[in-house]
Amino acid sequence: MLENRKNWKSMVITLLLFSLLGISFLTAISSGLAQGTNYELKLTKGTTIFTVETYDEDAWLTTVSNTLNPSHWFGGDANITGAQSKTTIKGWSYSEWGSYETLSLINPIIYNLTDYGYNNITINGAYPNTYWIWNSLQAEWQYTIENFDEKPSIIRPIIILENPEDYKEIIMDYNTLATQIRNDINITNPFIKVMFPNITGDDLLWQLVLSRFAAAGPVGNYLFAVTDALETENVTTSGCSLIFNQTGLNDYIVEFTYGDRGTLTSVIVKDQTDDIIYHIASINSEWIFYMILSIAVAATIGIIVFLSLRSRKIKRS
Repeated sequence: MLENRKNWKSMVITLLLFSLLGISFLTAISSGLAQGTNYELKLTKGTTIFTVETYDEDAWLTTVSNTLNPSHWFGGDANITGAQSKTTIKGWSYSEWGSYETLSLINPIIYNLTDYGYNNITINGAYPNTYWIWNSLQAEWQYTIENFDEKPSIIRPIIILENPEDYKEIIMDYNTLATQIRNDINITNPFIKVMFPNITGDDLLWQLVLSRFAAAGPVGNYLFAVTDALETENVTTSGCSLIFNQTGLNDYIVEFTYGDRGTLTSVIVKDQTDDIIYHIASINSEWIFYMILSIAVAATIGIIVFLSLRSRKIKRS
């Protein structure tokens, strides 16, 4: 009897050890590392599902805007509680980009100015800075209250600068280029010039987060470095959150929180008294996997314990 008890205890301990080792191994291989930098790529392949948990429409209309709703920020049915969106990352690359590619991310209209002499050669010649970038393509399904379509709504690049301090050069170069375009006498179309205003660090960061901005790790340090480089006035960081102090019909706060993999995990809009107006939460495939694995381990241990106790009862009888 004593020997049987030792055997099943050994089995339980062994199973737990293998489970923990398996989780650690999977976590280790799921993150990418970059050499020669203070920051690491933390992206993982997988799917994240976002859900609109809260939308207080009355509070939004009296605090944020009475003409814009969450759909104008996040697209689709983001103004309906319970609506869901889905994103999938399948891989990424690491390469050096010139100013033409980088500045065009801020304003894609640059791609349409080749007839006016603004092209890859001229812009890279005038702005010779280069940037090392992790570039991931992300498939996105817009917010909906229906089932997701088989094909994504859009596939967009997720760009992570290896050095967040590069944002300082990028915004300076962009504003210089925008001023040049507005003053270019060869561009007679006023619509083009209107589309190239100078922007602040707050403006650029807001644009980035609404386009699924992602961070390298350590995430909190990276977010702080970005706000510091952009010299933001109304955006601060707290841990792994970007906090925007906004003014609409009244003052309000928008918090974008990022997980340890550097991707968005939640969005909260709240008023100055911390009452939540809008809330998006998420769950990703990695969490689901670990949850299933934990349940499977617990169930297996339960079965082993049950069989062991049953065996002991049978032997006693």
